[in-house]
Order: sequence, then structure tokens, then C-alpha cells
Amino acid sequence: MKEWIRAIRVHQWSKNFLLFAALIFAKKLDDLPLALQAVLAFFSFCLLSSAVYLFNDVIDADKDRLHPKKQNRPIASGRISKKTALFAAAVLVAASVTGVVCLDNSSAFALILTCYLLLNISYTFILKKTVVADVIVIAVGFLLRVQAGGAAIDVRISHWLILCTFFTATFLACCKRRSELALAEGSPEAREVLAHYSFQMLDVLVAITASSSIMTYALYSVATETQKYFGSADLIYTIPVVLFGLGRYTYLVYERKAGEDPAAVILKDPGIIAAVLIWLGIALYVVYG
Repeated sequence: MKEWIRAIRVHQWSKNFLLFAALIFAKKLDDLPLALQAVLAFFSFCLLSSAVYLFNDVIDADKDRLHPKKQNRPIASGRISKKTALFAAAVLVAASVTGVVCLDNSSAFALILTCYLLLNISYTFILKKTVVADVIVIAVGFLLRVQAGGAAIDVRISHWLILCTFFTATFLACCKRRSELALAEGSPEAREVLAHYSFQMLDVLVAITASSSIMTYALYSVATETQKYFGSADLIYTIPVVLFGLGRYTYLVYERKAGEDPAAVILKDPGIIAAVLIWLGIALYVVYG
């Protein structure tokens, strides 16, 4: 069981909590039927994303065996066979589809899941080898999660939320590439796309996306439409928390040489966990208080 938990990367399910953004900011968190729809959508997305991880690990198994860390993955190490992994991926896809069918707004949600699946298949075979496009694909994956949350409860996603999500996700993806480049140092088992990156280029991309992320969030918090919708201007007090979170993550990437696995960093670092909880507490107070 432990090997399967690693293979389907349960810790990566934390990314899918973005599906609840629409529920929270649409002020529907206390609507039990919609909340249940969001929970069902969350697990459907989790199952599909785990199927994608299994498929990707099967395709990359031979190359992963040459990597100092990835060689210990269950499929690359041979502890789970490729055939068994593909069968499990098919089962996960079927379970995900079953969950989608149970949703009230299943057609819109299914369309987004299909886009997510096709995007990741394209990434596995083509886009992960294309410089810059690889990090944008990762960011679009986060956007699709937010859109999926809105589709599940039939709520339109704010353009501000889309911008904030995109720039923050691109920032994380650029930090991930920088960490990988620092660890690779020209080794043959590194990602092919890393040969086209340099520290200078990634530093510029990190700076651009971090600045864009905090700027769009700041503009969102002070926008007249935001204050009118929530009936409060207090969301502005979350800006220092967001800035701390981005700064803390940058520190971990540049000084602690972390960032190769953003989900693991976010879930393990006390500073980032505290920032997320404080931000969530203030945001919930502003939206529902």
C-alpha cells in the first residue's frame, strides 16, 4: 500500500484544493449541497491527476532509473510493474468519470477534465521538452483546477483570480526549474529542457512572475468590485501575508536549495504553512465575517 501511495503521489493532491477557491470566494461555503459537489469534484480531479502521474512514470521509467532520486520511484525501481501501473491508471480514470457523472454540472466539469488530461499527455510527449512552454503548461494546469471548481458549482471565476493563479503557478514552476537546474549541473539524467535554461534566464522569470503575482493580488484586493462584492476593504490586510509567503518560498529555493517538488515544500515548511493558515483565516473573515 505504501508503494501505491507513493506511485499515485497523494501528497500532490494538495494542489487540487484550488478547486475550493470558487466555493469560498463565491460565498457558498455554507451551502451544503454545493459544498458536497465541490468535494466530489475534488476527489474526481485527484483520481484523474493520479492516473496521469502513473502514466507519466510508465513513459519515463527508463530515464528515471538514471536519476539519483527518481530511480527510487515505485515504477522506475520495478516494485510496481508498468503493466500493473497502466491498469491502475485505467481504473482511476474510470473512478474519476464515475464521480463526474454524479455532478449536477457534469458536462462543463468533464470538459475541463478532458482538457487537463489532453494537456498532460501533450506535456509528457512534447511540451515538457519545449523551453518556457513547459512552465506555462504547469501553470495552465493550476488554472484548470480553479476553473474546474467553478464548473462543479456552476460559478463564474473572477478574472482577478485567474490572473493571480496563473502568475503564482508560473512562479512556482520557474522556481522548480531553477532548483532542478541547480541539482542537475550538466548531468546526463537531467531533464532535456534544462539544457535550454540558464540561471540568469530563470532568475528573470522568477522575478517577473513573483512581481506579477503580488501586483495582481494587490490590485484585486483594492478593486472597487472586490470591496463591493465582499462588503469590506479588509482583504488588503492579507497582502503582507502573501508577500511573506512568496518571499519565504524564494528563500527556500535560493538559500535552502529546495523547490524541486513545490507541493512537498509547501506542506513541510512551517513558515509557509503559517502564512497559508493566516491568509485563509483573514480571507474567510473578510468573505463571511
